[in-house]
Amino acid sequence: MRKPTISLIIPTYNEKENLPVLVRRIHESLSNYCDYEIIVVDDDSPDETWKVAQELSKQYPVRVIRREGKLGLSSAVIEGFKQARGELLGVMDADLQHPPEILPNLIEEIKNGKDIVVASRYVKGGKIENWGLKRKIVSKGARFLTKVLVPQARSIKDPLSGYFILRREVVEEAELNPVGYKILLEILVKGSYEEVAEVPFTFGTREMGKSKLTVGEYTNFLRHLYRLSETVGEVVKLVRYMVISVLSLFVNVFFFLALTNYLNLHYLYSSILSLEAMILFSFVLSEMWISKNRKIKKPTSAVLRAVKYNMLCLGGLLINIGILWLFTNVFNVYYLISNFFGATGAVIWNYAMNVWLTWKTR
Repeated sequence: MRKPTISLIIPTYNEKENLPVLVRRIHESLSNYCDYEIIVVDDDSPDETWKVAQELSKQYPVRVIRREGKLGLSSAVIEGFKQARGELLGVMDADLQHPPEILPNLIEEIKNGKDIVVASRYVKGGKIENWGLKRKIVSKGARFLTKVLVPQARSIKDPLSGYFILRREVVEEAELNPVGYKILLEILVKGSYEEVAEVPFTFGTREMGKSKLTVGEYTNFLRHLYRLSETVGEVVKLVRYMVISVLSLFVNVFFFLALTNYLNLHYLYSSILSLEAMILFSFVLSEMWISKNRKIKKPTSAVLRAVKYNMLCLGGLLINIGILWLFTNVFNVYYLISNFFGATGAVIWNYAMNVWLTWKTR
């Protein structure tokens, strides 16, 4: 049997209605373009998706791996990688939200020298159909946290995509051990690659079957994100920044009391000066403790970085005030608790923006 150009791994659980449609569309997209194989990794679906896959294998180049128990999407993908024979490895969902018609576009990017090609909802030309406000907020929040805690994801618009292809060498030596369903993020941290490209696509609406997203999956995502950020050392930097922020609050209180009570300045002037003292103190400690030993992309003077740091921290101040007002006045949360959430939001904003913009690293 001839070695396929690409092995497409499709994890399934209760997708018997969608799978025949998906396989037919994949065949129509790739049959005249390249040799391919489809590896269906099924977690012993109660609706017997694996049986449907076996029937499809009589007509299409489909291989079936039936696993006992619901072991999860990421482990299914890893199992598929182990069994794949193709030069390229692809991953997509079985729910028809990932259009197979763009597979040739993804493969062309690999031919142009890219190592990983991501089907992206967020680059120009990409979009999402029929998401409610809650789902959009959750998605944006997850992307923001990912970019804060995982440096490898910062240059990618859609690091949480479940639709991508890559060269086999990217994962051959990688020890992949993801929690949850965001396998691409694991590959971005642990894989061996140089260039990543993104191709726009429209994330469609599930027409048959039920969504697999549950509270448990969101929890697994957060666990996975923490583990990866710990691996790359970003959690340590964020904790350091939080310590700096707490110390900076003491500086703020000290200057405010000193300027108001001992120098008899009006409290508004004292507040402005003490806020600036707090920001500068935070900046100096951050330069010494967080950005130390990092290669700055565009070398700039400490003065210019301090000015930029000041401006970005004003955004954190607005976030703090906004969350404080929202939680206290709209959700009736005790104001001290509201302020804690506001301060936490401000710290994360300040850290993220300054890591990305004040200390641009390579």
